[in-house]
Amino acid sequence: MPEFLYIESGRVAVQIFDEDWKLITESEIGRGEMLLLLRGGHALRVLETVRMIEVRQGPYLAESDKRYGDVD
Repeated sequence: MPEFLYIESGRVAVQIFDEDWKLITESEIGRGEMLLLLRGGHALRVLETVRMIEVRQGPYLAESDKRYGDVD
């Protein structure tokens, strides 16, 4: 599902995965930066206290698309 993240303040480390959860890339994004995800998945690690805006395409019938913790 498409997702948009805008970092209003703070800093996060982001990992981008393909549809099979294979790591594509890792990066850090901070204040004023944005990320547009069109497919696959991602993991965020907060590096500094962060305030961000997340916009996701719906509808979501369940939270089964969320995975928390370490990604194998």
